[in-house]
Amino acid sequence: MESPEHELDCLIVNNIADLEASLTRATDEIDVRLNAEAWSTLKRALGEDDWYFEDAKEPTDAWFAPRAWLEKDENGDLDADPWFRLKPLDARREYHSWLAHYVAPKSDREQMAIVWCWHRFYVEQYKAASTKADKELQTIRDLGFHQDGRELFYPIDFKPDVMAEGFQQGDLKAALEPIARAAELLNRAIGPFSRFRAKLIKQPR
Repeated sequence: MESPEHELDCLIVNNIADLEASLTRATDEIDVRLNAEAWSTLKRALGEDDWYFEDAKEPTDAWFAPRAWLEKDENGDLDADPWFRLKPLDARREYHSWLAHYVAPKSDREQMAIVWCWHRFYVEQYKAASTKADKELQTIRDLGFHQDGRELFYPIDFKPDVMAEGFQQGDLKAALEPIARAAELLNRAIGPFSRFRAKLIKQPR
């Protein structure tokens, strides 16, 4: 007896060559262009006067932060803590391509997002600071950021049909407009984020 699963298996077997070619192109060509243009869109939207950007090929390596947060590390290089990334909160979980995170995420944690990151603060310090920053955190949530435990992130919605048309036309400006809107929101949220950061820094280490 045939079942939907059997029909799907049959479809995959009959089209495996095209599926393999599609996935290879998605990871080798589409991902590279999409991530590069998404990063450029973010930089244009935020501007480089008040923001510092550390470029990288992978979204999990690139980061950005207000210039007011920058410090020099032991090697004299610019660093920031906390900082932001343009990536999914749960990056590459069960995905083969970055493209899937843009247009086919399974949850808000797995879609492209502006993610608040840190490494200096231990859990106890973070919790202690969070209890003193209820007003700031509420403002950040009211602006649209999601809070999941200690995580703060703003999921960005992309329309698959607009993305597909962008690649067809060779112009991703309209497809990546959600990043520009997310950048505008981040600029509105940077005040409460900065106050929250100040409370984190005041915690004993």
